Amino acid sequence: MQTLSEIQSRLTRCYFSQPERQMELQPGEVLREEFAFNDRLYFVLEGELEGMIRNTSSDDDESDEQLTMFIAKPGAYIGMHSFFSHEKRSSSRIVAKTRSRLAWIDGKTEPVEPQVYGSISEQFMLVIIDELFSRQLSLWKLTIERERVFKQLFESERLSTLGLLASGIAHELNNAISVVDSSAQRLNAFVSDLLSKHEPDLCAWFEWGSHQGQKFSSVDVRIRSKELMAEHHLSENEARTLARAVGNEPITDIPAHVSQALALWEAGRDFYDMRLAARHASNIVRSVKQLGYNDSSNYRMIDINQTVEEALTLLQSQLRGIKVNLQLSDRPALWGSNSELVQIWVNIIKNACEALISAATPEPQITITSQIRKRAFHISIANNGPQIEDELKHKIFQPNFTTKKDEHCIGLGLGLYITQRLVCGYGGKIKLESNEAHTVFRIALPLTTKPTFSQTGE
Repeated sequence: MQTLSEIQSRLTRCYFSQPERQMELQPGEVLREEFAFNDRLYFVLEGELEGMIRNTSSDDDESDEQLTMFIAKPGAYIGMHSFFSHEKRSSSRIVAKTRSRLAWIDGKTEPVEPQVYGSISEQFMLVIIDELFSRQLSLWKLTIERERVFKQLFESERLSTLGLLASGIAHELNNAISVVDSSAQRLNAFVSDLLSKHEPDLCAWFEWGSHQGQKFSSVDVRIRSKELMAEHHLSENEARTLARAVGNEPITDIPAHVSQALALWEAGRDFYDMRLAARHASNIVRSVKQLGYNDSSNYRMIDINQTVEEALTLLQSQLRGIKVNLQLSDRPALWGSNSELVQIWVNIIKNACEALISAATPEPQITITSQIRKRAFHISIANNGPQIEDELKHKIFQPNFTTKKDEHCIGLGLGLYITQRLVCGYGGKIKLESNEAHTVFRIALPLTTKPTFSQTGE
């Protein structure tokens, strides 16, 4: 089986080396306008091009402000979506940043060696998936960078001007985040459709990862992977990936191309994680805007345990190397906002991760337990990290207070302040206990049918 680099080399040689299908652009020259007809797939040979979309969030309908969607450098493809879709419309305005040279194919280009490699779509399938996924990662990095800039502005002005700053910057952030979210969904559907036509036997693995993500802890994965290695004679990496996908579900048939199936499951899982992370980022921006007021328009009956599991999914990269013990009560329901509860758990668990890593705690653990008592949901989130000194405990929920001093872990001092406001908005209570053995946050939320709001968080 060819590697991705071998496939790319062959495609370049077969389709993008003909001088008659090459062109040059000067700096500032437009390759395609947004929404313009496009039936070509371009390959960048030299130079750098920028893909931009019009900022539709601007209050000025006549505004020409452009948002960067991607930067295409040598080896990148341009026009993937429009070339392989039925619409044949460019999704962005593409401009040369430097003198650039491109090669192209169009709808009239005949496939090379179709009896061996199949149609044009089949020959480009893995390259399409790799290119679209790389572009999604670039978009997400752009969103993270904008959020970082937002935090710097926020810190400089403090809470006194937060509302004014947030209302302006949130337009930018929400627009970028919504692009990431909608693009992830659109590309997910595109890849799924492509696979269903050309690789129907493997499509189910992509759909599995895309719809469910990874639901199993690292401990469960380690145990299950050993069982799968013994039962099906898989390699360690294959068994570990399969364990992440299926968990404790029984496996009767292993696909013939197990490596391809697992790679597609991982791609689907990554799409799932991107959509989940994009929604969480949007909710963070919204919660910062709402520091001065509460909005109950999105409240509904929600499963609290599910919000804890979503928080753990969002933090799975930070939780690597940390044992998570989860002991949740039977599915309690609460009238509230899914995103607000996820944010409460994320803030506390993320703080625990950072404390454990910063202190290099041996055998780091986070234990999450819950139960229902006296018509209230009680949850404790404990870690075996360093003790928080008594003189700091009463400051821990104050705005702009942070214990993070490490140069790689800079805090704004807002996470626990926002957490306390959200808990109090539900008429609940949050308490911190810390000693040499463990640090634990205890939260109690009344299981009422309607929330009780507290504008001051007190």
